[in-house]
Amino acid sequence: MTQLITDAANPMLTRTAADVIWVAIYDRVSDDRRQDERSVKRQNVANRKAVDSHGWQVFDTYTDNSISASRFAKKERKDWGRLLADLEAGRVQVLMLWESSRGGRELERWARLLNTCRDLGVLIHITSRNKTYDVRNADDWRTLADDGVNSTSESDMISTRVRSGMLTAAEMGLPAGKAAYGLYREYHPRTKALLGQYASPDEAPIVHGIFVRFAKHISATMITKELNEAGVPAPQGGTWTPASVVQMAKRRIYIAERVYNGLVYEVDSPTLVSPELFWAVQRVLSDPKRQPHRKDKYIPGSAVHVMGNLAVCDVCDGRVRVNTMKRKRGPVRVYKCRKNHVSIDADGLDEFALAIVTDRLSRPDLFEAIATNPTDNKAIGQLRAKIRQLGQEITEAKQLAKDSKLSLADYAEISQAKREEVERLEAEARMASVPATLRGLLTPDDRLGDIAERLEELSLAGLREVIRTVAEIRVGQVGRGRKVPLTDPSRVIVRWRNAEPAAA
Repeated sequence: MTQLITDAANPMLTRTAADVIWVAIYDRVSDDRRQDERSVKRQNVANRKAVDSHGWQVFDTYTDNSISASRFAKKERKDWGRLLADLEAGRVQVLMLWESSRGGRELERWARLLNTCRDLGVLIHITSRNKTYDVRNADDWRTLADDGVNSTSESDMISTRVRSGMLTAAEMGLPAGKAAYGLYREYHPRTKALLGQYASPDEAPIVHGIFVRFAKHISATMITKELNEAGVPAPQGGTWTPASVVQMAKRRIYIAERVYNGLVYEVDSPTLVSPELFWAVQRVLSDPKRQPHRKDKYIPGSAVHVMGNLAVCDVCDGRVRVNTMKRKRGPVRVYKCRKNHVSIDADGLDEFALAIVTDRLSRPDLFEAIATNPTDNKAIGQLRAKIRQLGQEITEAKQLAKDSKLSLADYAEISQAKREEVERLEAEARMASVPATLRGLLTPDDRLGDIAERLEELSLAGLREVIRTVAEIRVGQVGRGRKVPLTDPSRVIVRWRNAEPAAA
């Protein structure tokens, strides 16, 4: 005689002793901050006890740790897809969750799950309630559907509170996330309230040094090598990588700014680099020539010489490359285009180019000539917006003084401070209008007498970028055997890329 096993709480699971009820256990937690999976492990222990108490068998366990199930989630739940596939294949009779929200906080997906279980006759067991639901039953379906509505509503309210808190924090000038490398924070010992963010005496100079190296067109690979060889600890321990130094050089917190919802907010934090240096580095990092996938990238090895692959043949517009020619006095380096239209002494052209560019950068009014055409519209736009805001605040203070709501002494102090800030921002805007490659060489206030020395301090890549920014140098064709000096306008054609400055 066949023995029947009845389940008083779940009549639908009445079965013979030979039958097996297979259960799919789904464990999930949205934010595992400790990264130790303790929450999902506790869920799994409770769920397995529930399986044993009902005499069921575990078909499989599906786990999505530290992954949100709300409509704001940015990561896909990998095990969730596997679970749905097994449900639809008819491999299990019961889906077990610690609570309804573990299955999802997005109403549309939760409704699809309920419909799938209803169509296939899969029961849903909620362990925290010790109750099994048959969604083919209208009351059970409504109960779980209401759970989905409540979970979605709660998720939306949490998101609203978080966004509101983040916006308030941004408007108050509070730093976001963890303290960046080069900075540290102090908190109240009892209330744990943030007291301030400060520059780290050990790490801040490292940050500044990375920006300086990038501004000189030192590659991320070379910077990484220098840091690791010097034994400088990486932010997360271990060794530095090119990706980590590039990522660091893009962080606006180093100029005391943060971005939230596309808007820029000032942060109550020390500036580790000047805005001029920061934006100069952004121009360097965003230069398309740094992208290795570009079809017009430089030929490997061509940047070993100053003008290699930089000077242009005036006949075919092809870039010149170094060739070694055998002569009686020994091998001689020459620059030639691919089609052999031109051939010119390589050392001579390098020296000539460096000399004329040095002379050009030493001209008295070059800064003004270059600054007439802004090149960093994003940075300039932000600076101009701050200047307009300060102008409006000065006007408002003036009106308050006229209405006797502000003393003349207070107005004078406020307006003076704001006008000084406007002058500082105006200077920054002027500097931002200069190409990034020249910002360390030119200033609006003084004519640097050491341009040649500053050029010598640059890396080869940095020097080439300066030359490329200032001029296009073309090599003219001369008859075979003719000796034409480099100073002859037909031999080396120089096309300056900015307005002609006043005479020295």
